[in-house]
Amino acid sequence: LIVRRPPLGHVLATAHDMRREHRVISALHPTAVPVPRPVLLCEDEEVLGAPFYVMEFVEGTPYRTAEQLAPLGPERTRDTVLALVDTLVALHAVDPAEAGLADFGRPEGFLDRQLRRWGKQLDASRERDLPGVDELHAALGRDLPVSPAPTVVHGDYRLDNVLIDGTGTIRAVLDWEMSTLGDPLTDLGLLVMYSTPL
Repeated sequence: LIVRRPPLGHVLATAHDMRREHRVISALHPTAVPVPRPVLLCEDEEVLGAPFYVMEFVEGTPYRTAEQLAPLGPERTRDTVLALVDTLVALHAVDPAEAGLADFGRPEGFLDRQLRRWGKQLDASRERDLPGVDELHAALGRDLPVSPAPTVVHGDYRLDNVLIDGTGTIRAVLDWEMSTLGDPLTDLGLLVMYSTPL
């Protein structure tokens, strides 16, 4: 079993919401999306100092870099990447209402809120000049695309947030703390961004 709790130390009020994570993996467990089986949620902060939940332990490796994937060889690496995409398709195919997640987020205005939030976070964490980033932010604000029908979005979908077994099969998607209802193309865009070397 695995105990999932917020990090020790200061945590932003809306970050690392264990109730939210437990809710979404509980809803997704019966679907085609591979998630660990939830065991219990404890909201009593007296037990560990914060709400936490327990989930099953899932065997697998969370790969982070191309160097870590290299021993798999090109064919198994390709299969792993395709499995990553197939799993994202399965997530976005889940009907939020049927899964009990109809009220899991506020899809109206999702992209606008995302753009404002990431702009504030960028401003608060600037350490060096990034040529063109302010122009990009302004251009996106002037011409936000129209979102398709909302789906459950992971919010941080990438290779090192999935556990992969020795055959390249995705055994579990982890770290659901940023999940919500919103534009599925944001998950895809993030996946593409992480796949492109800077």
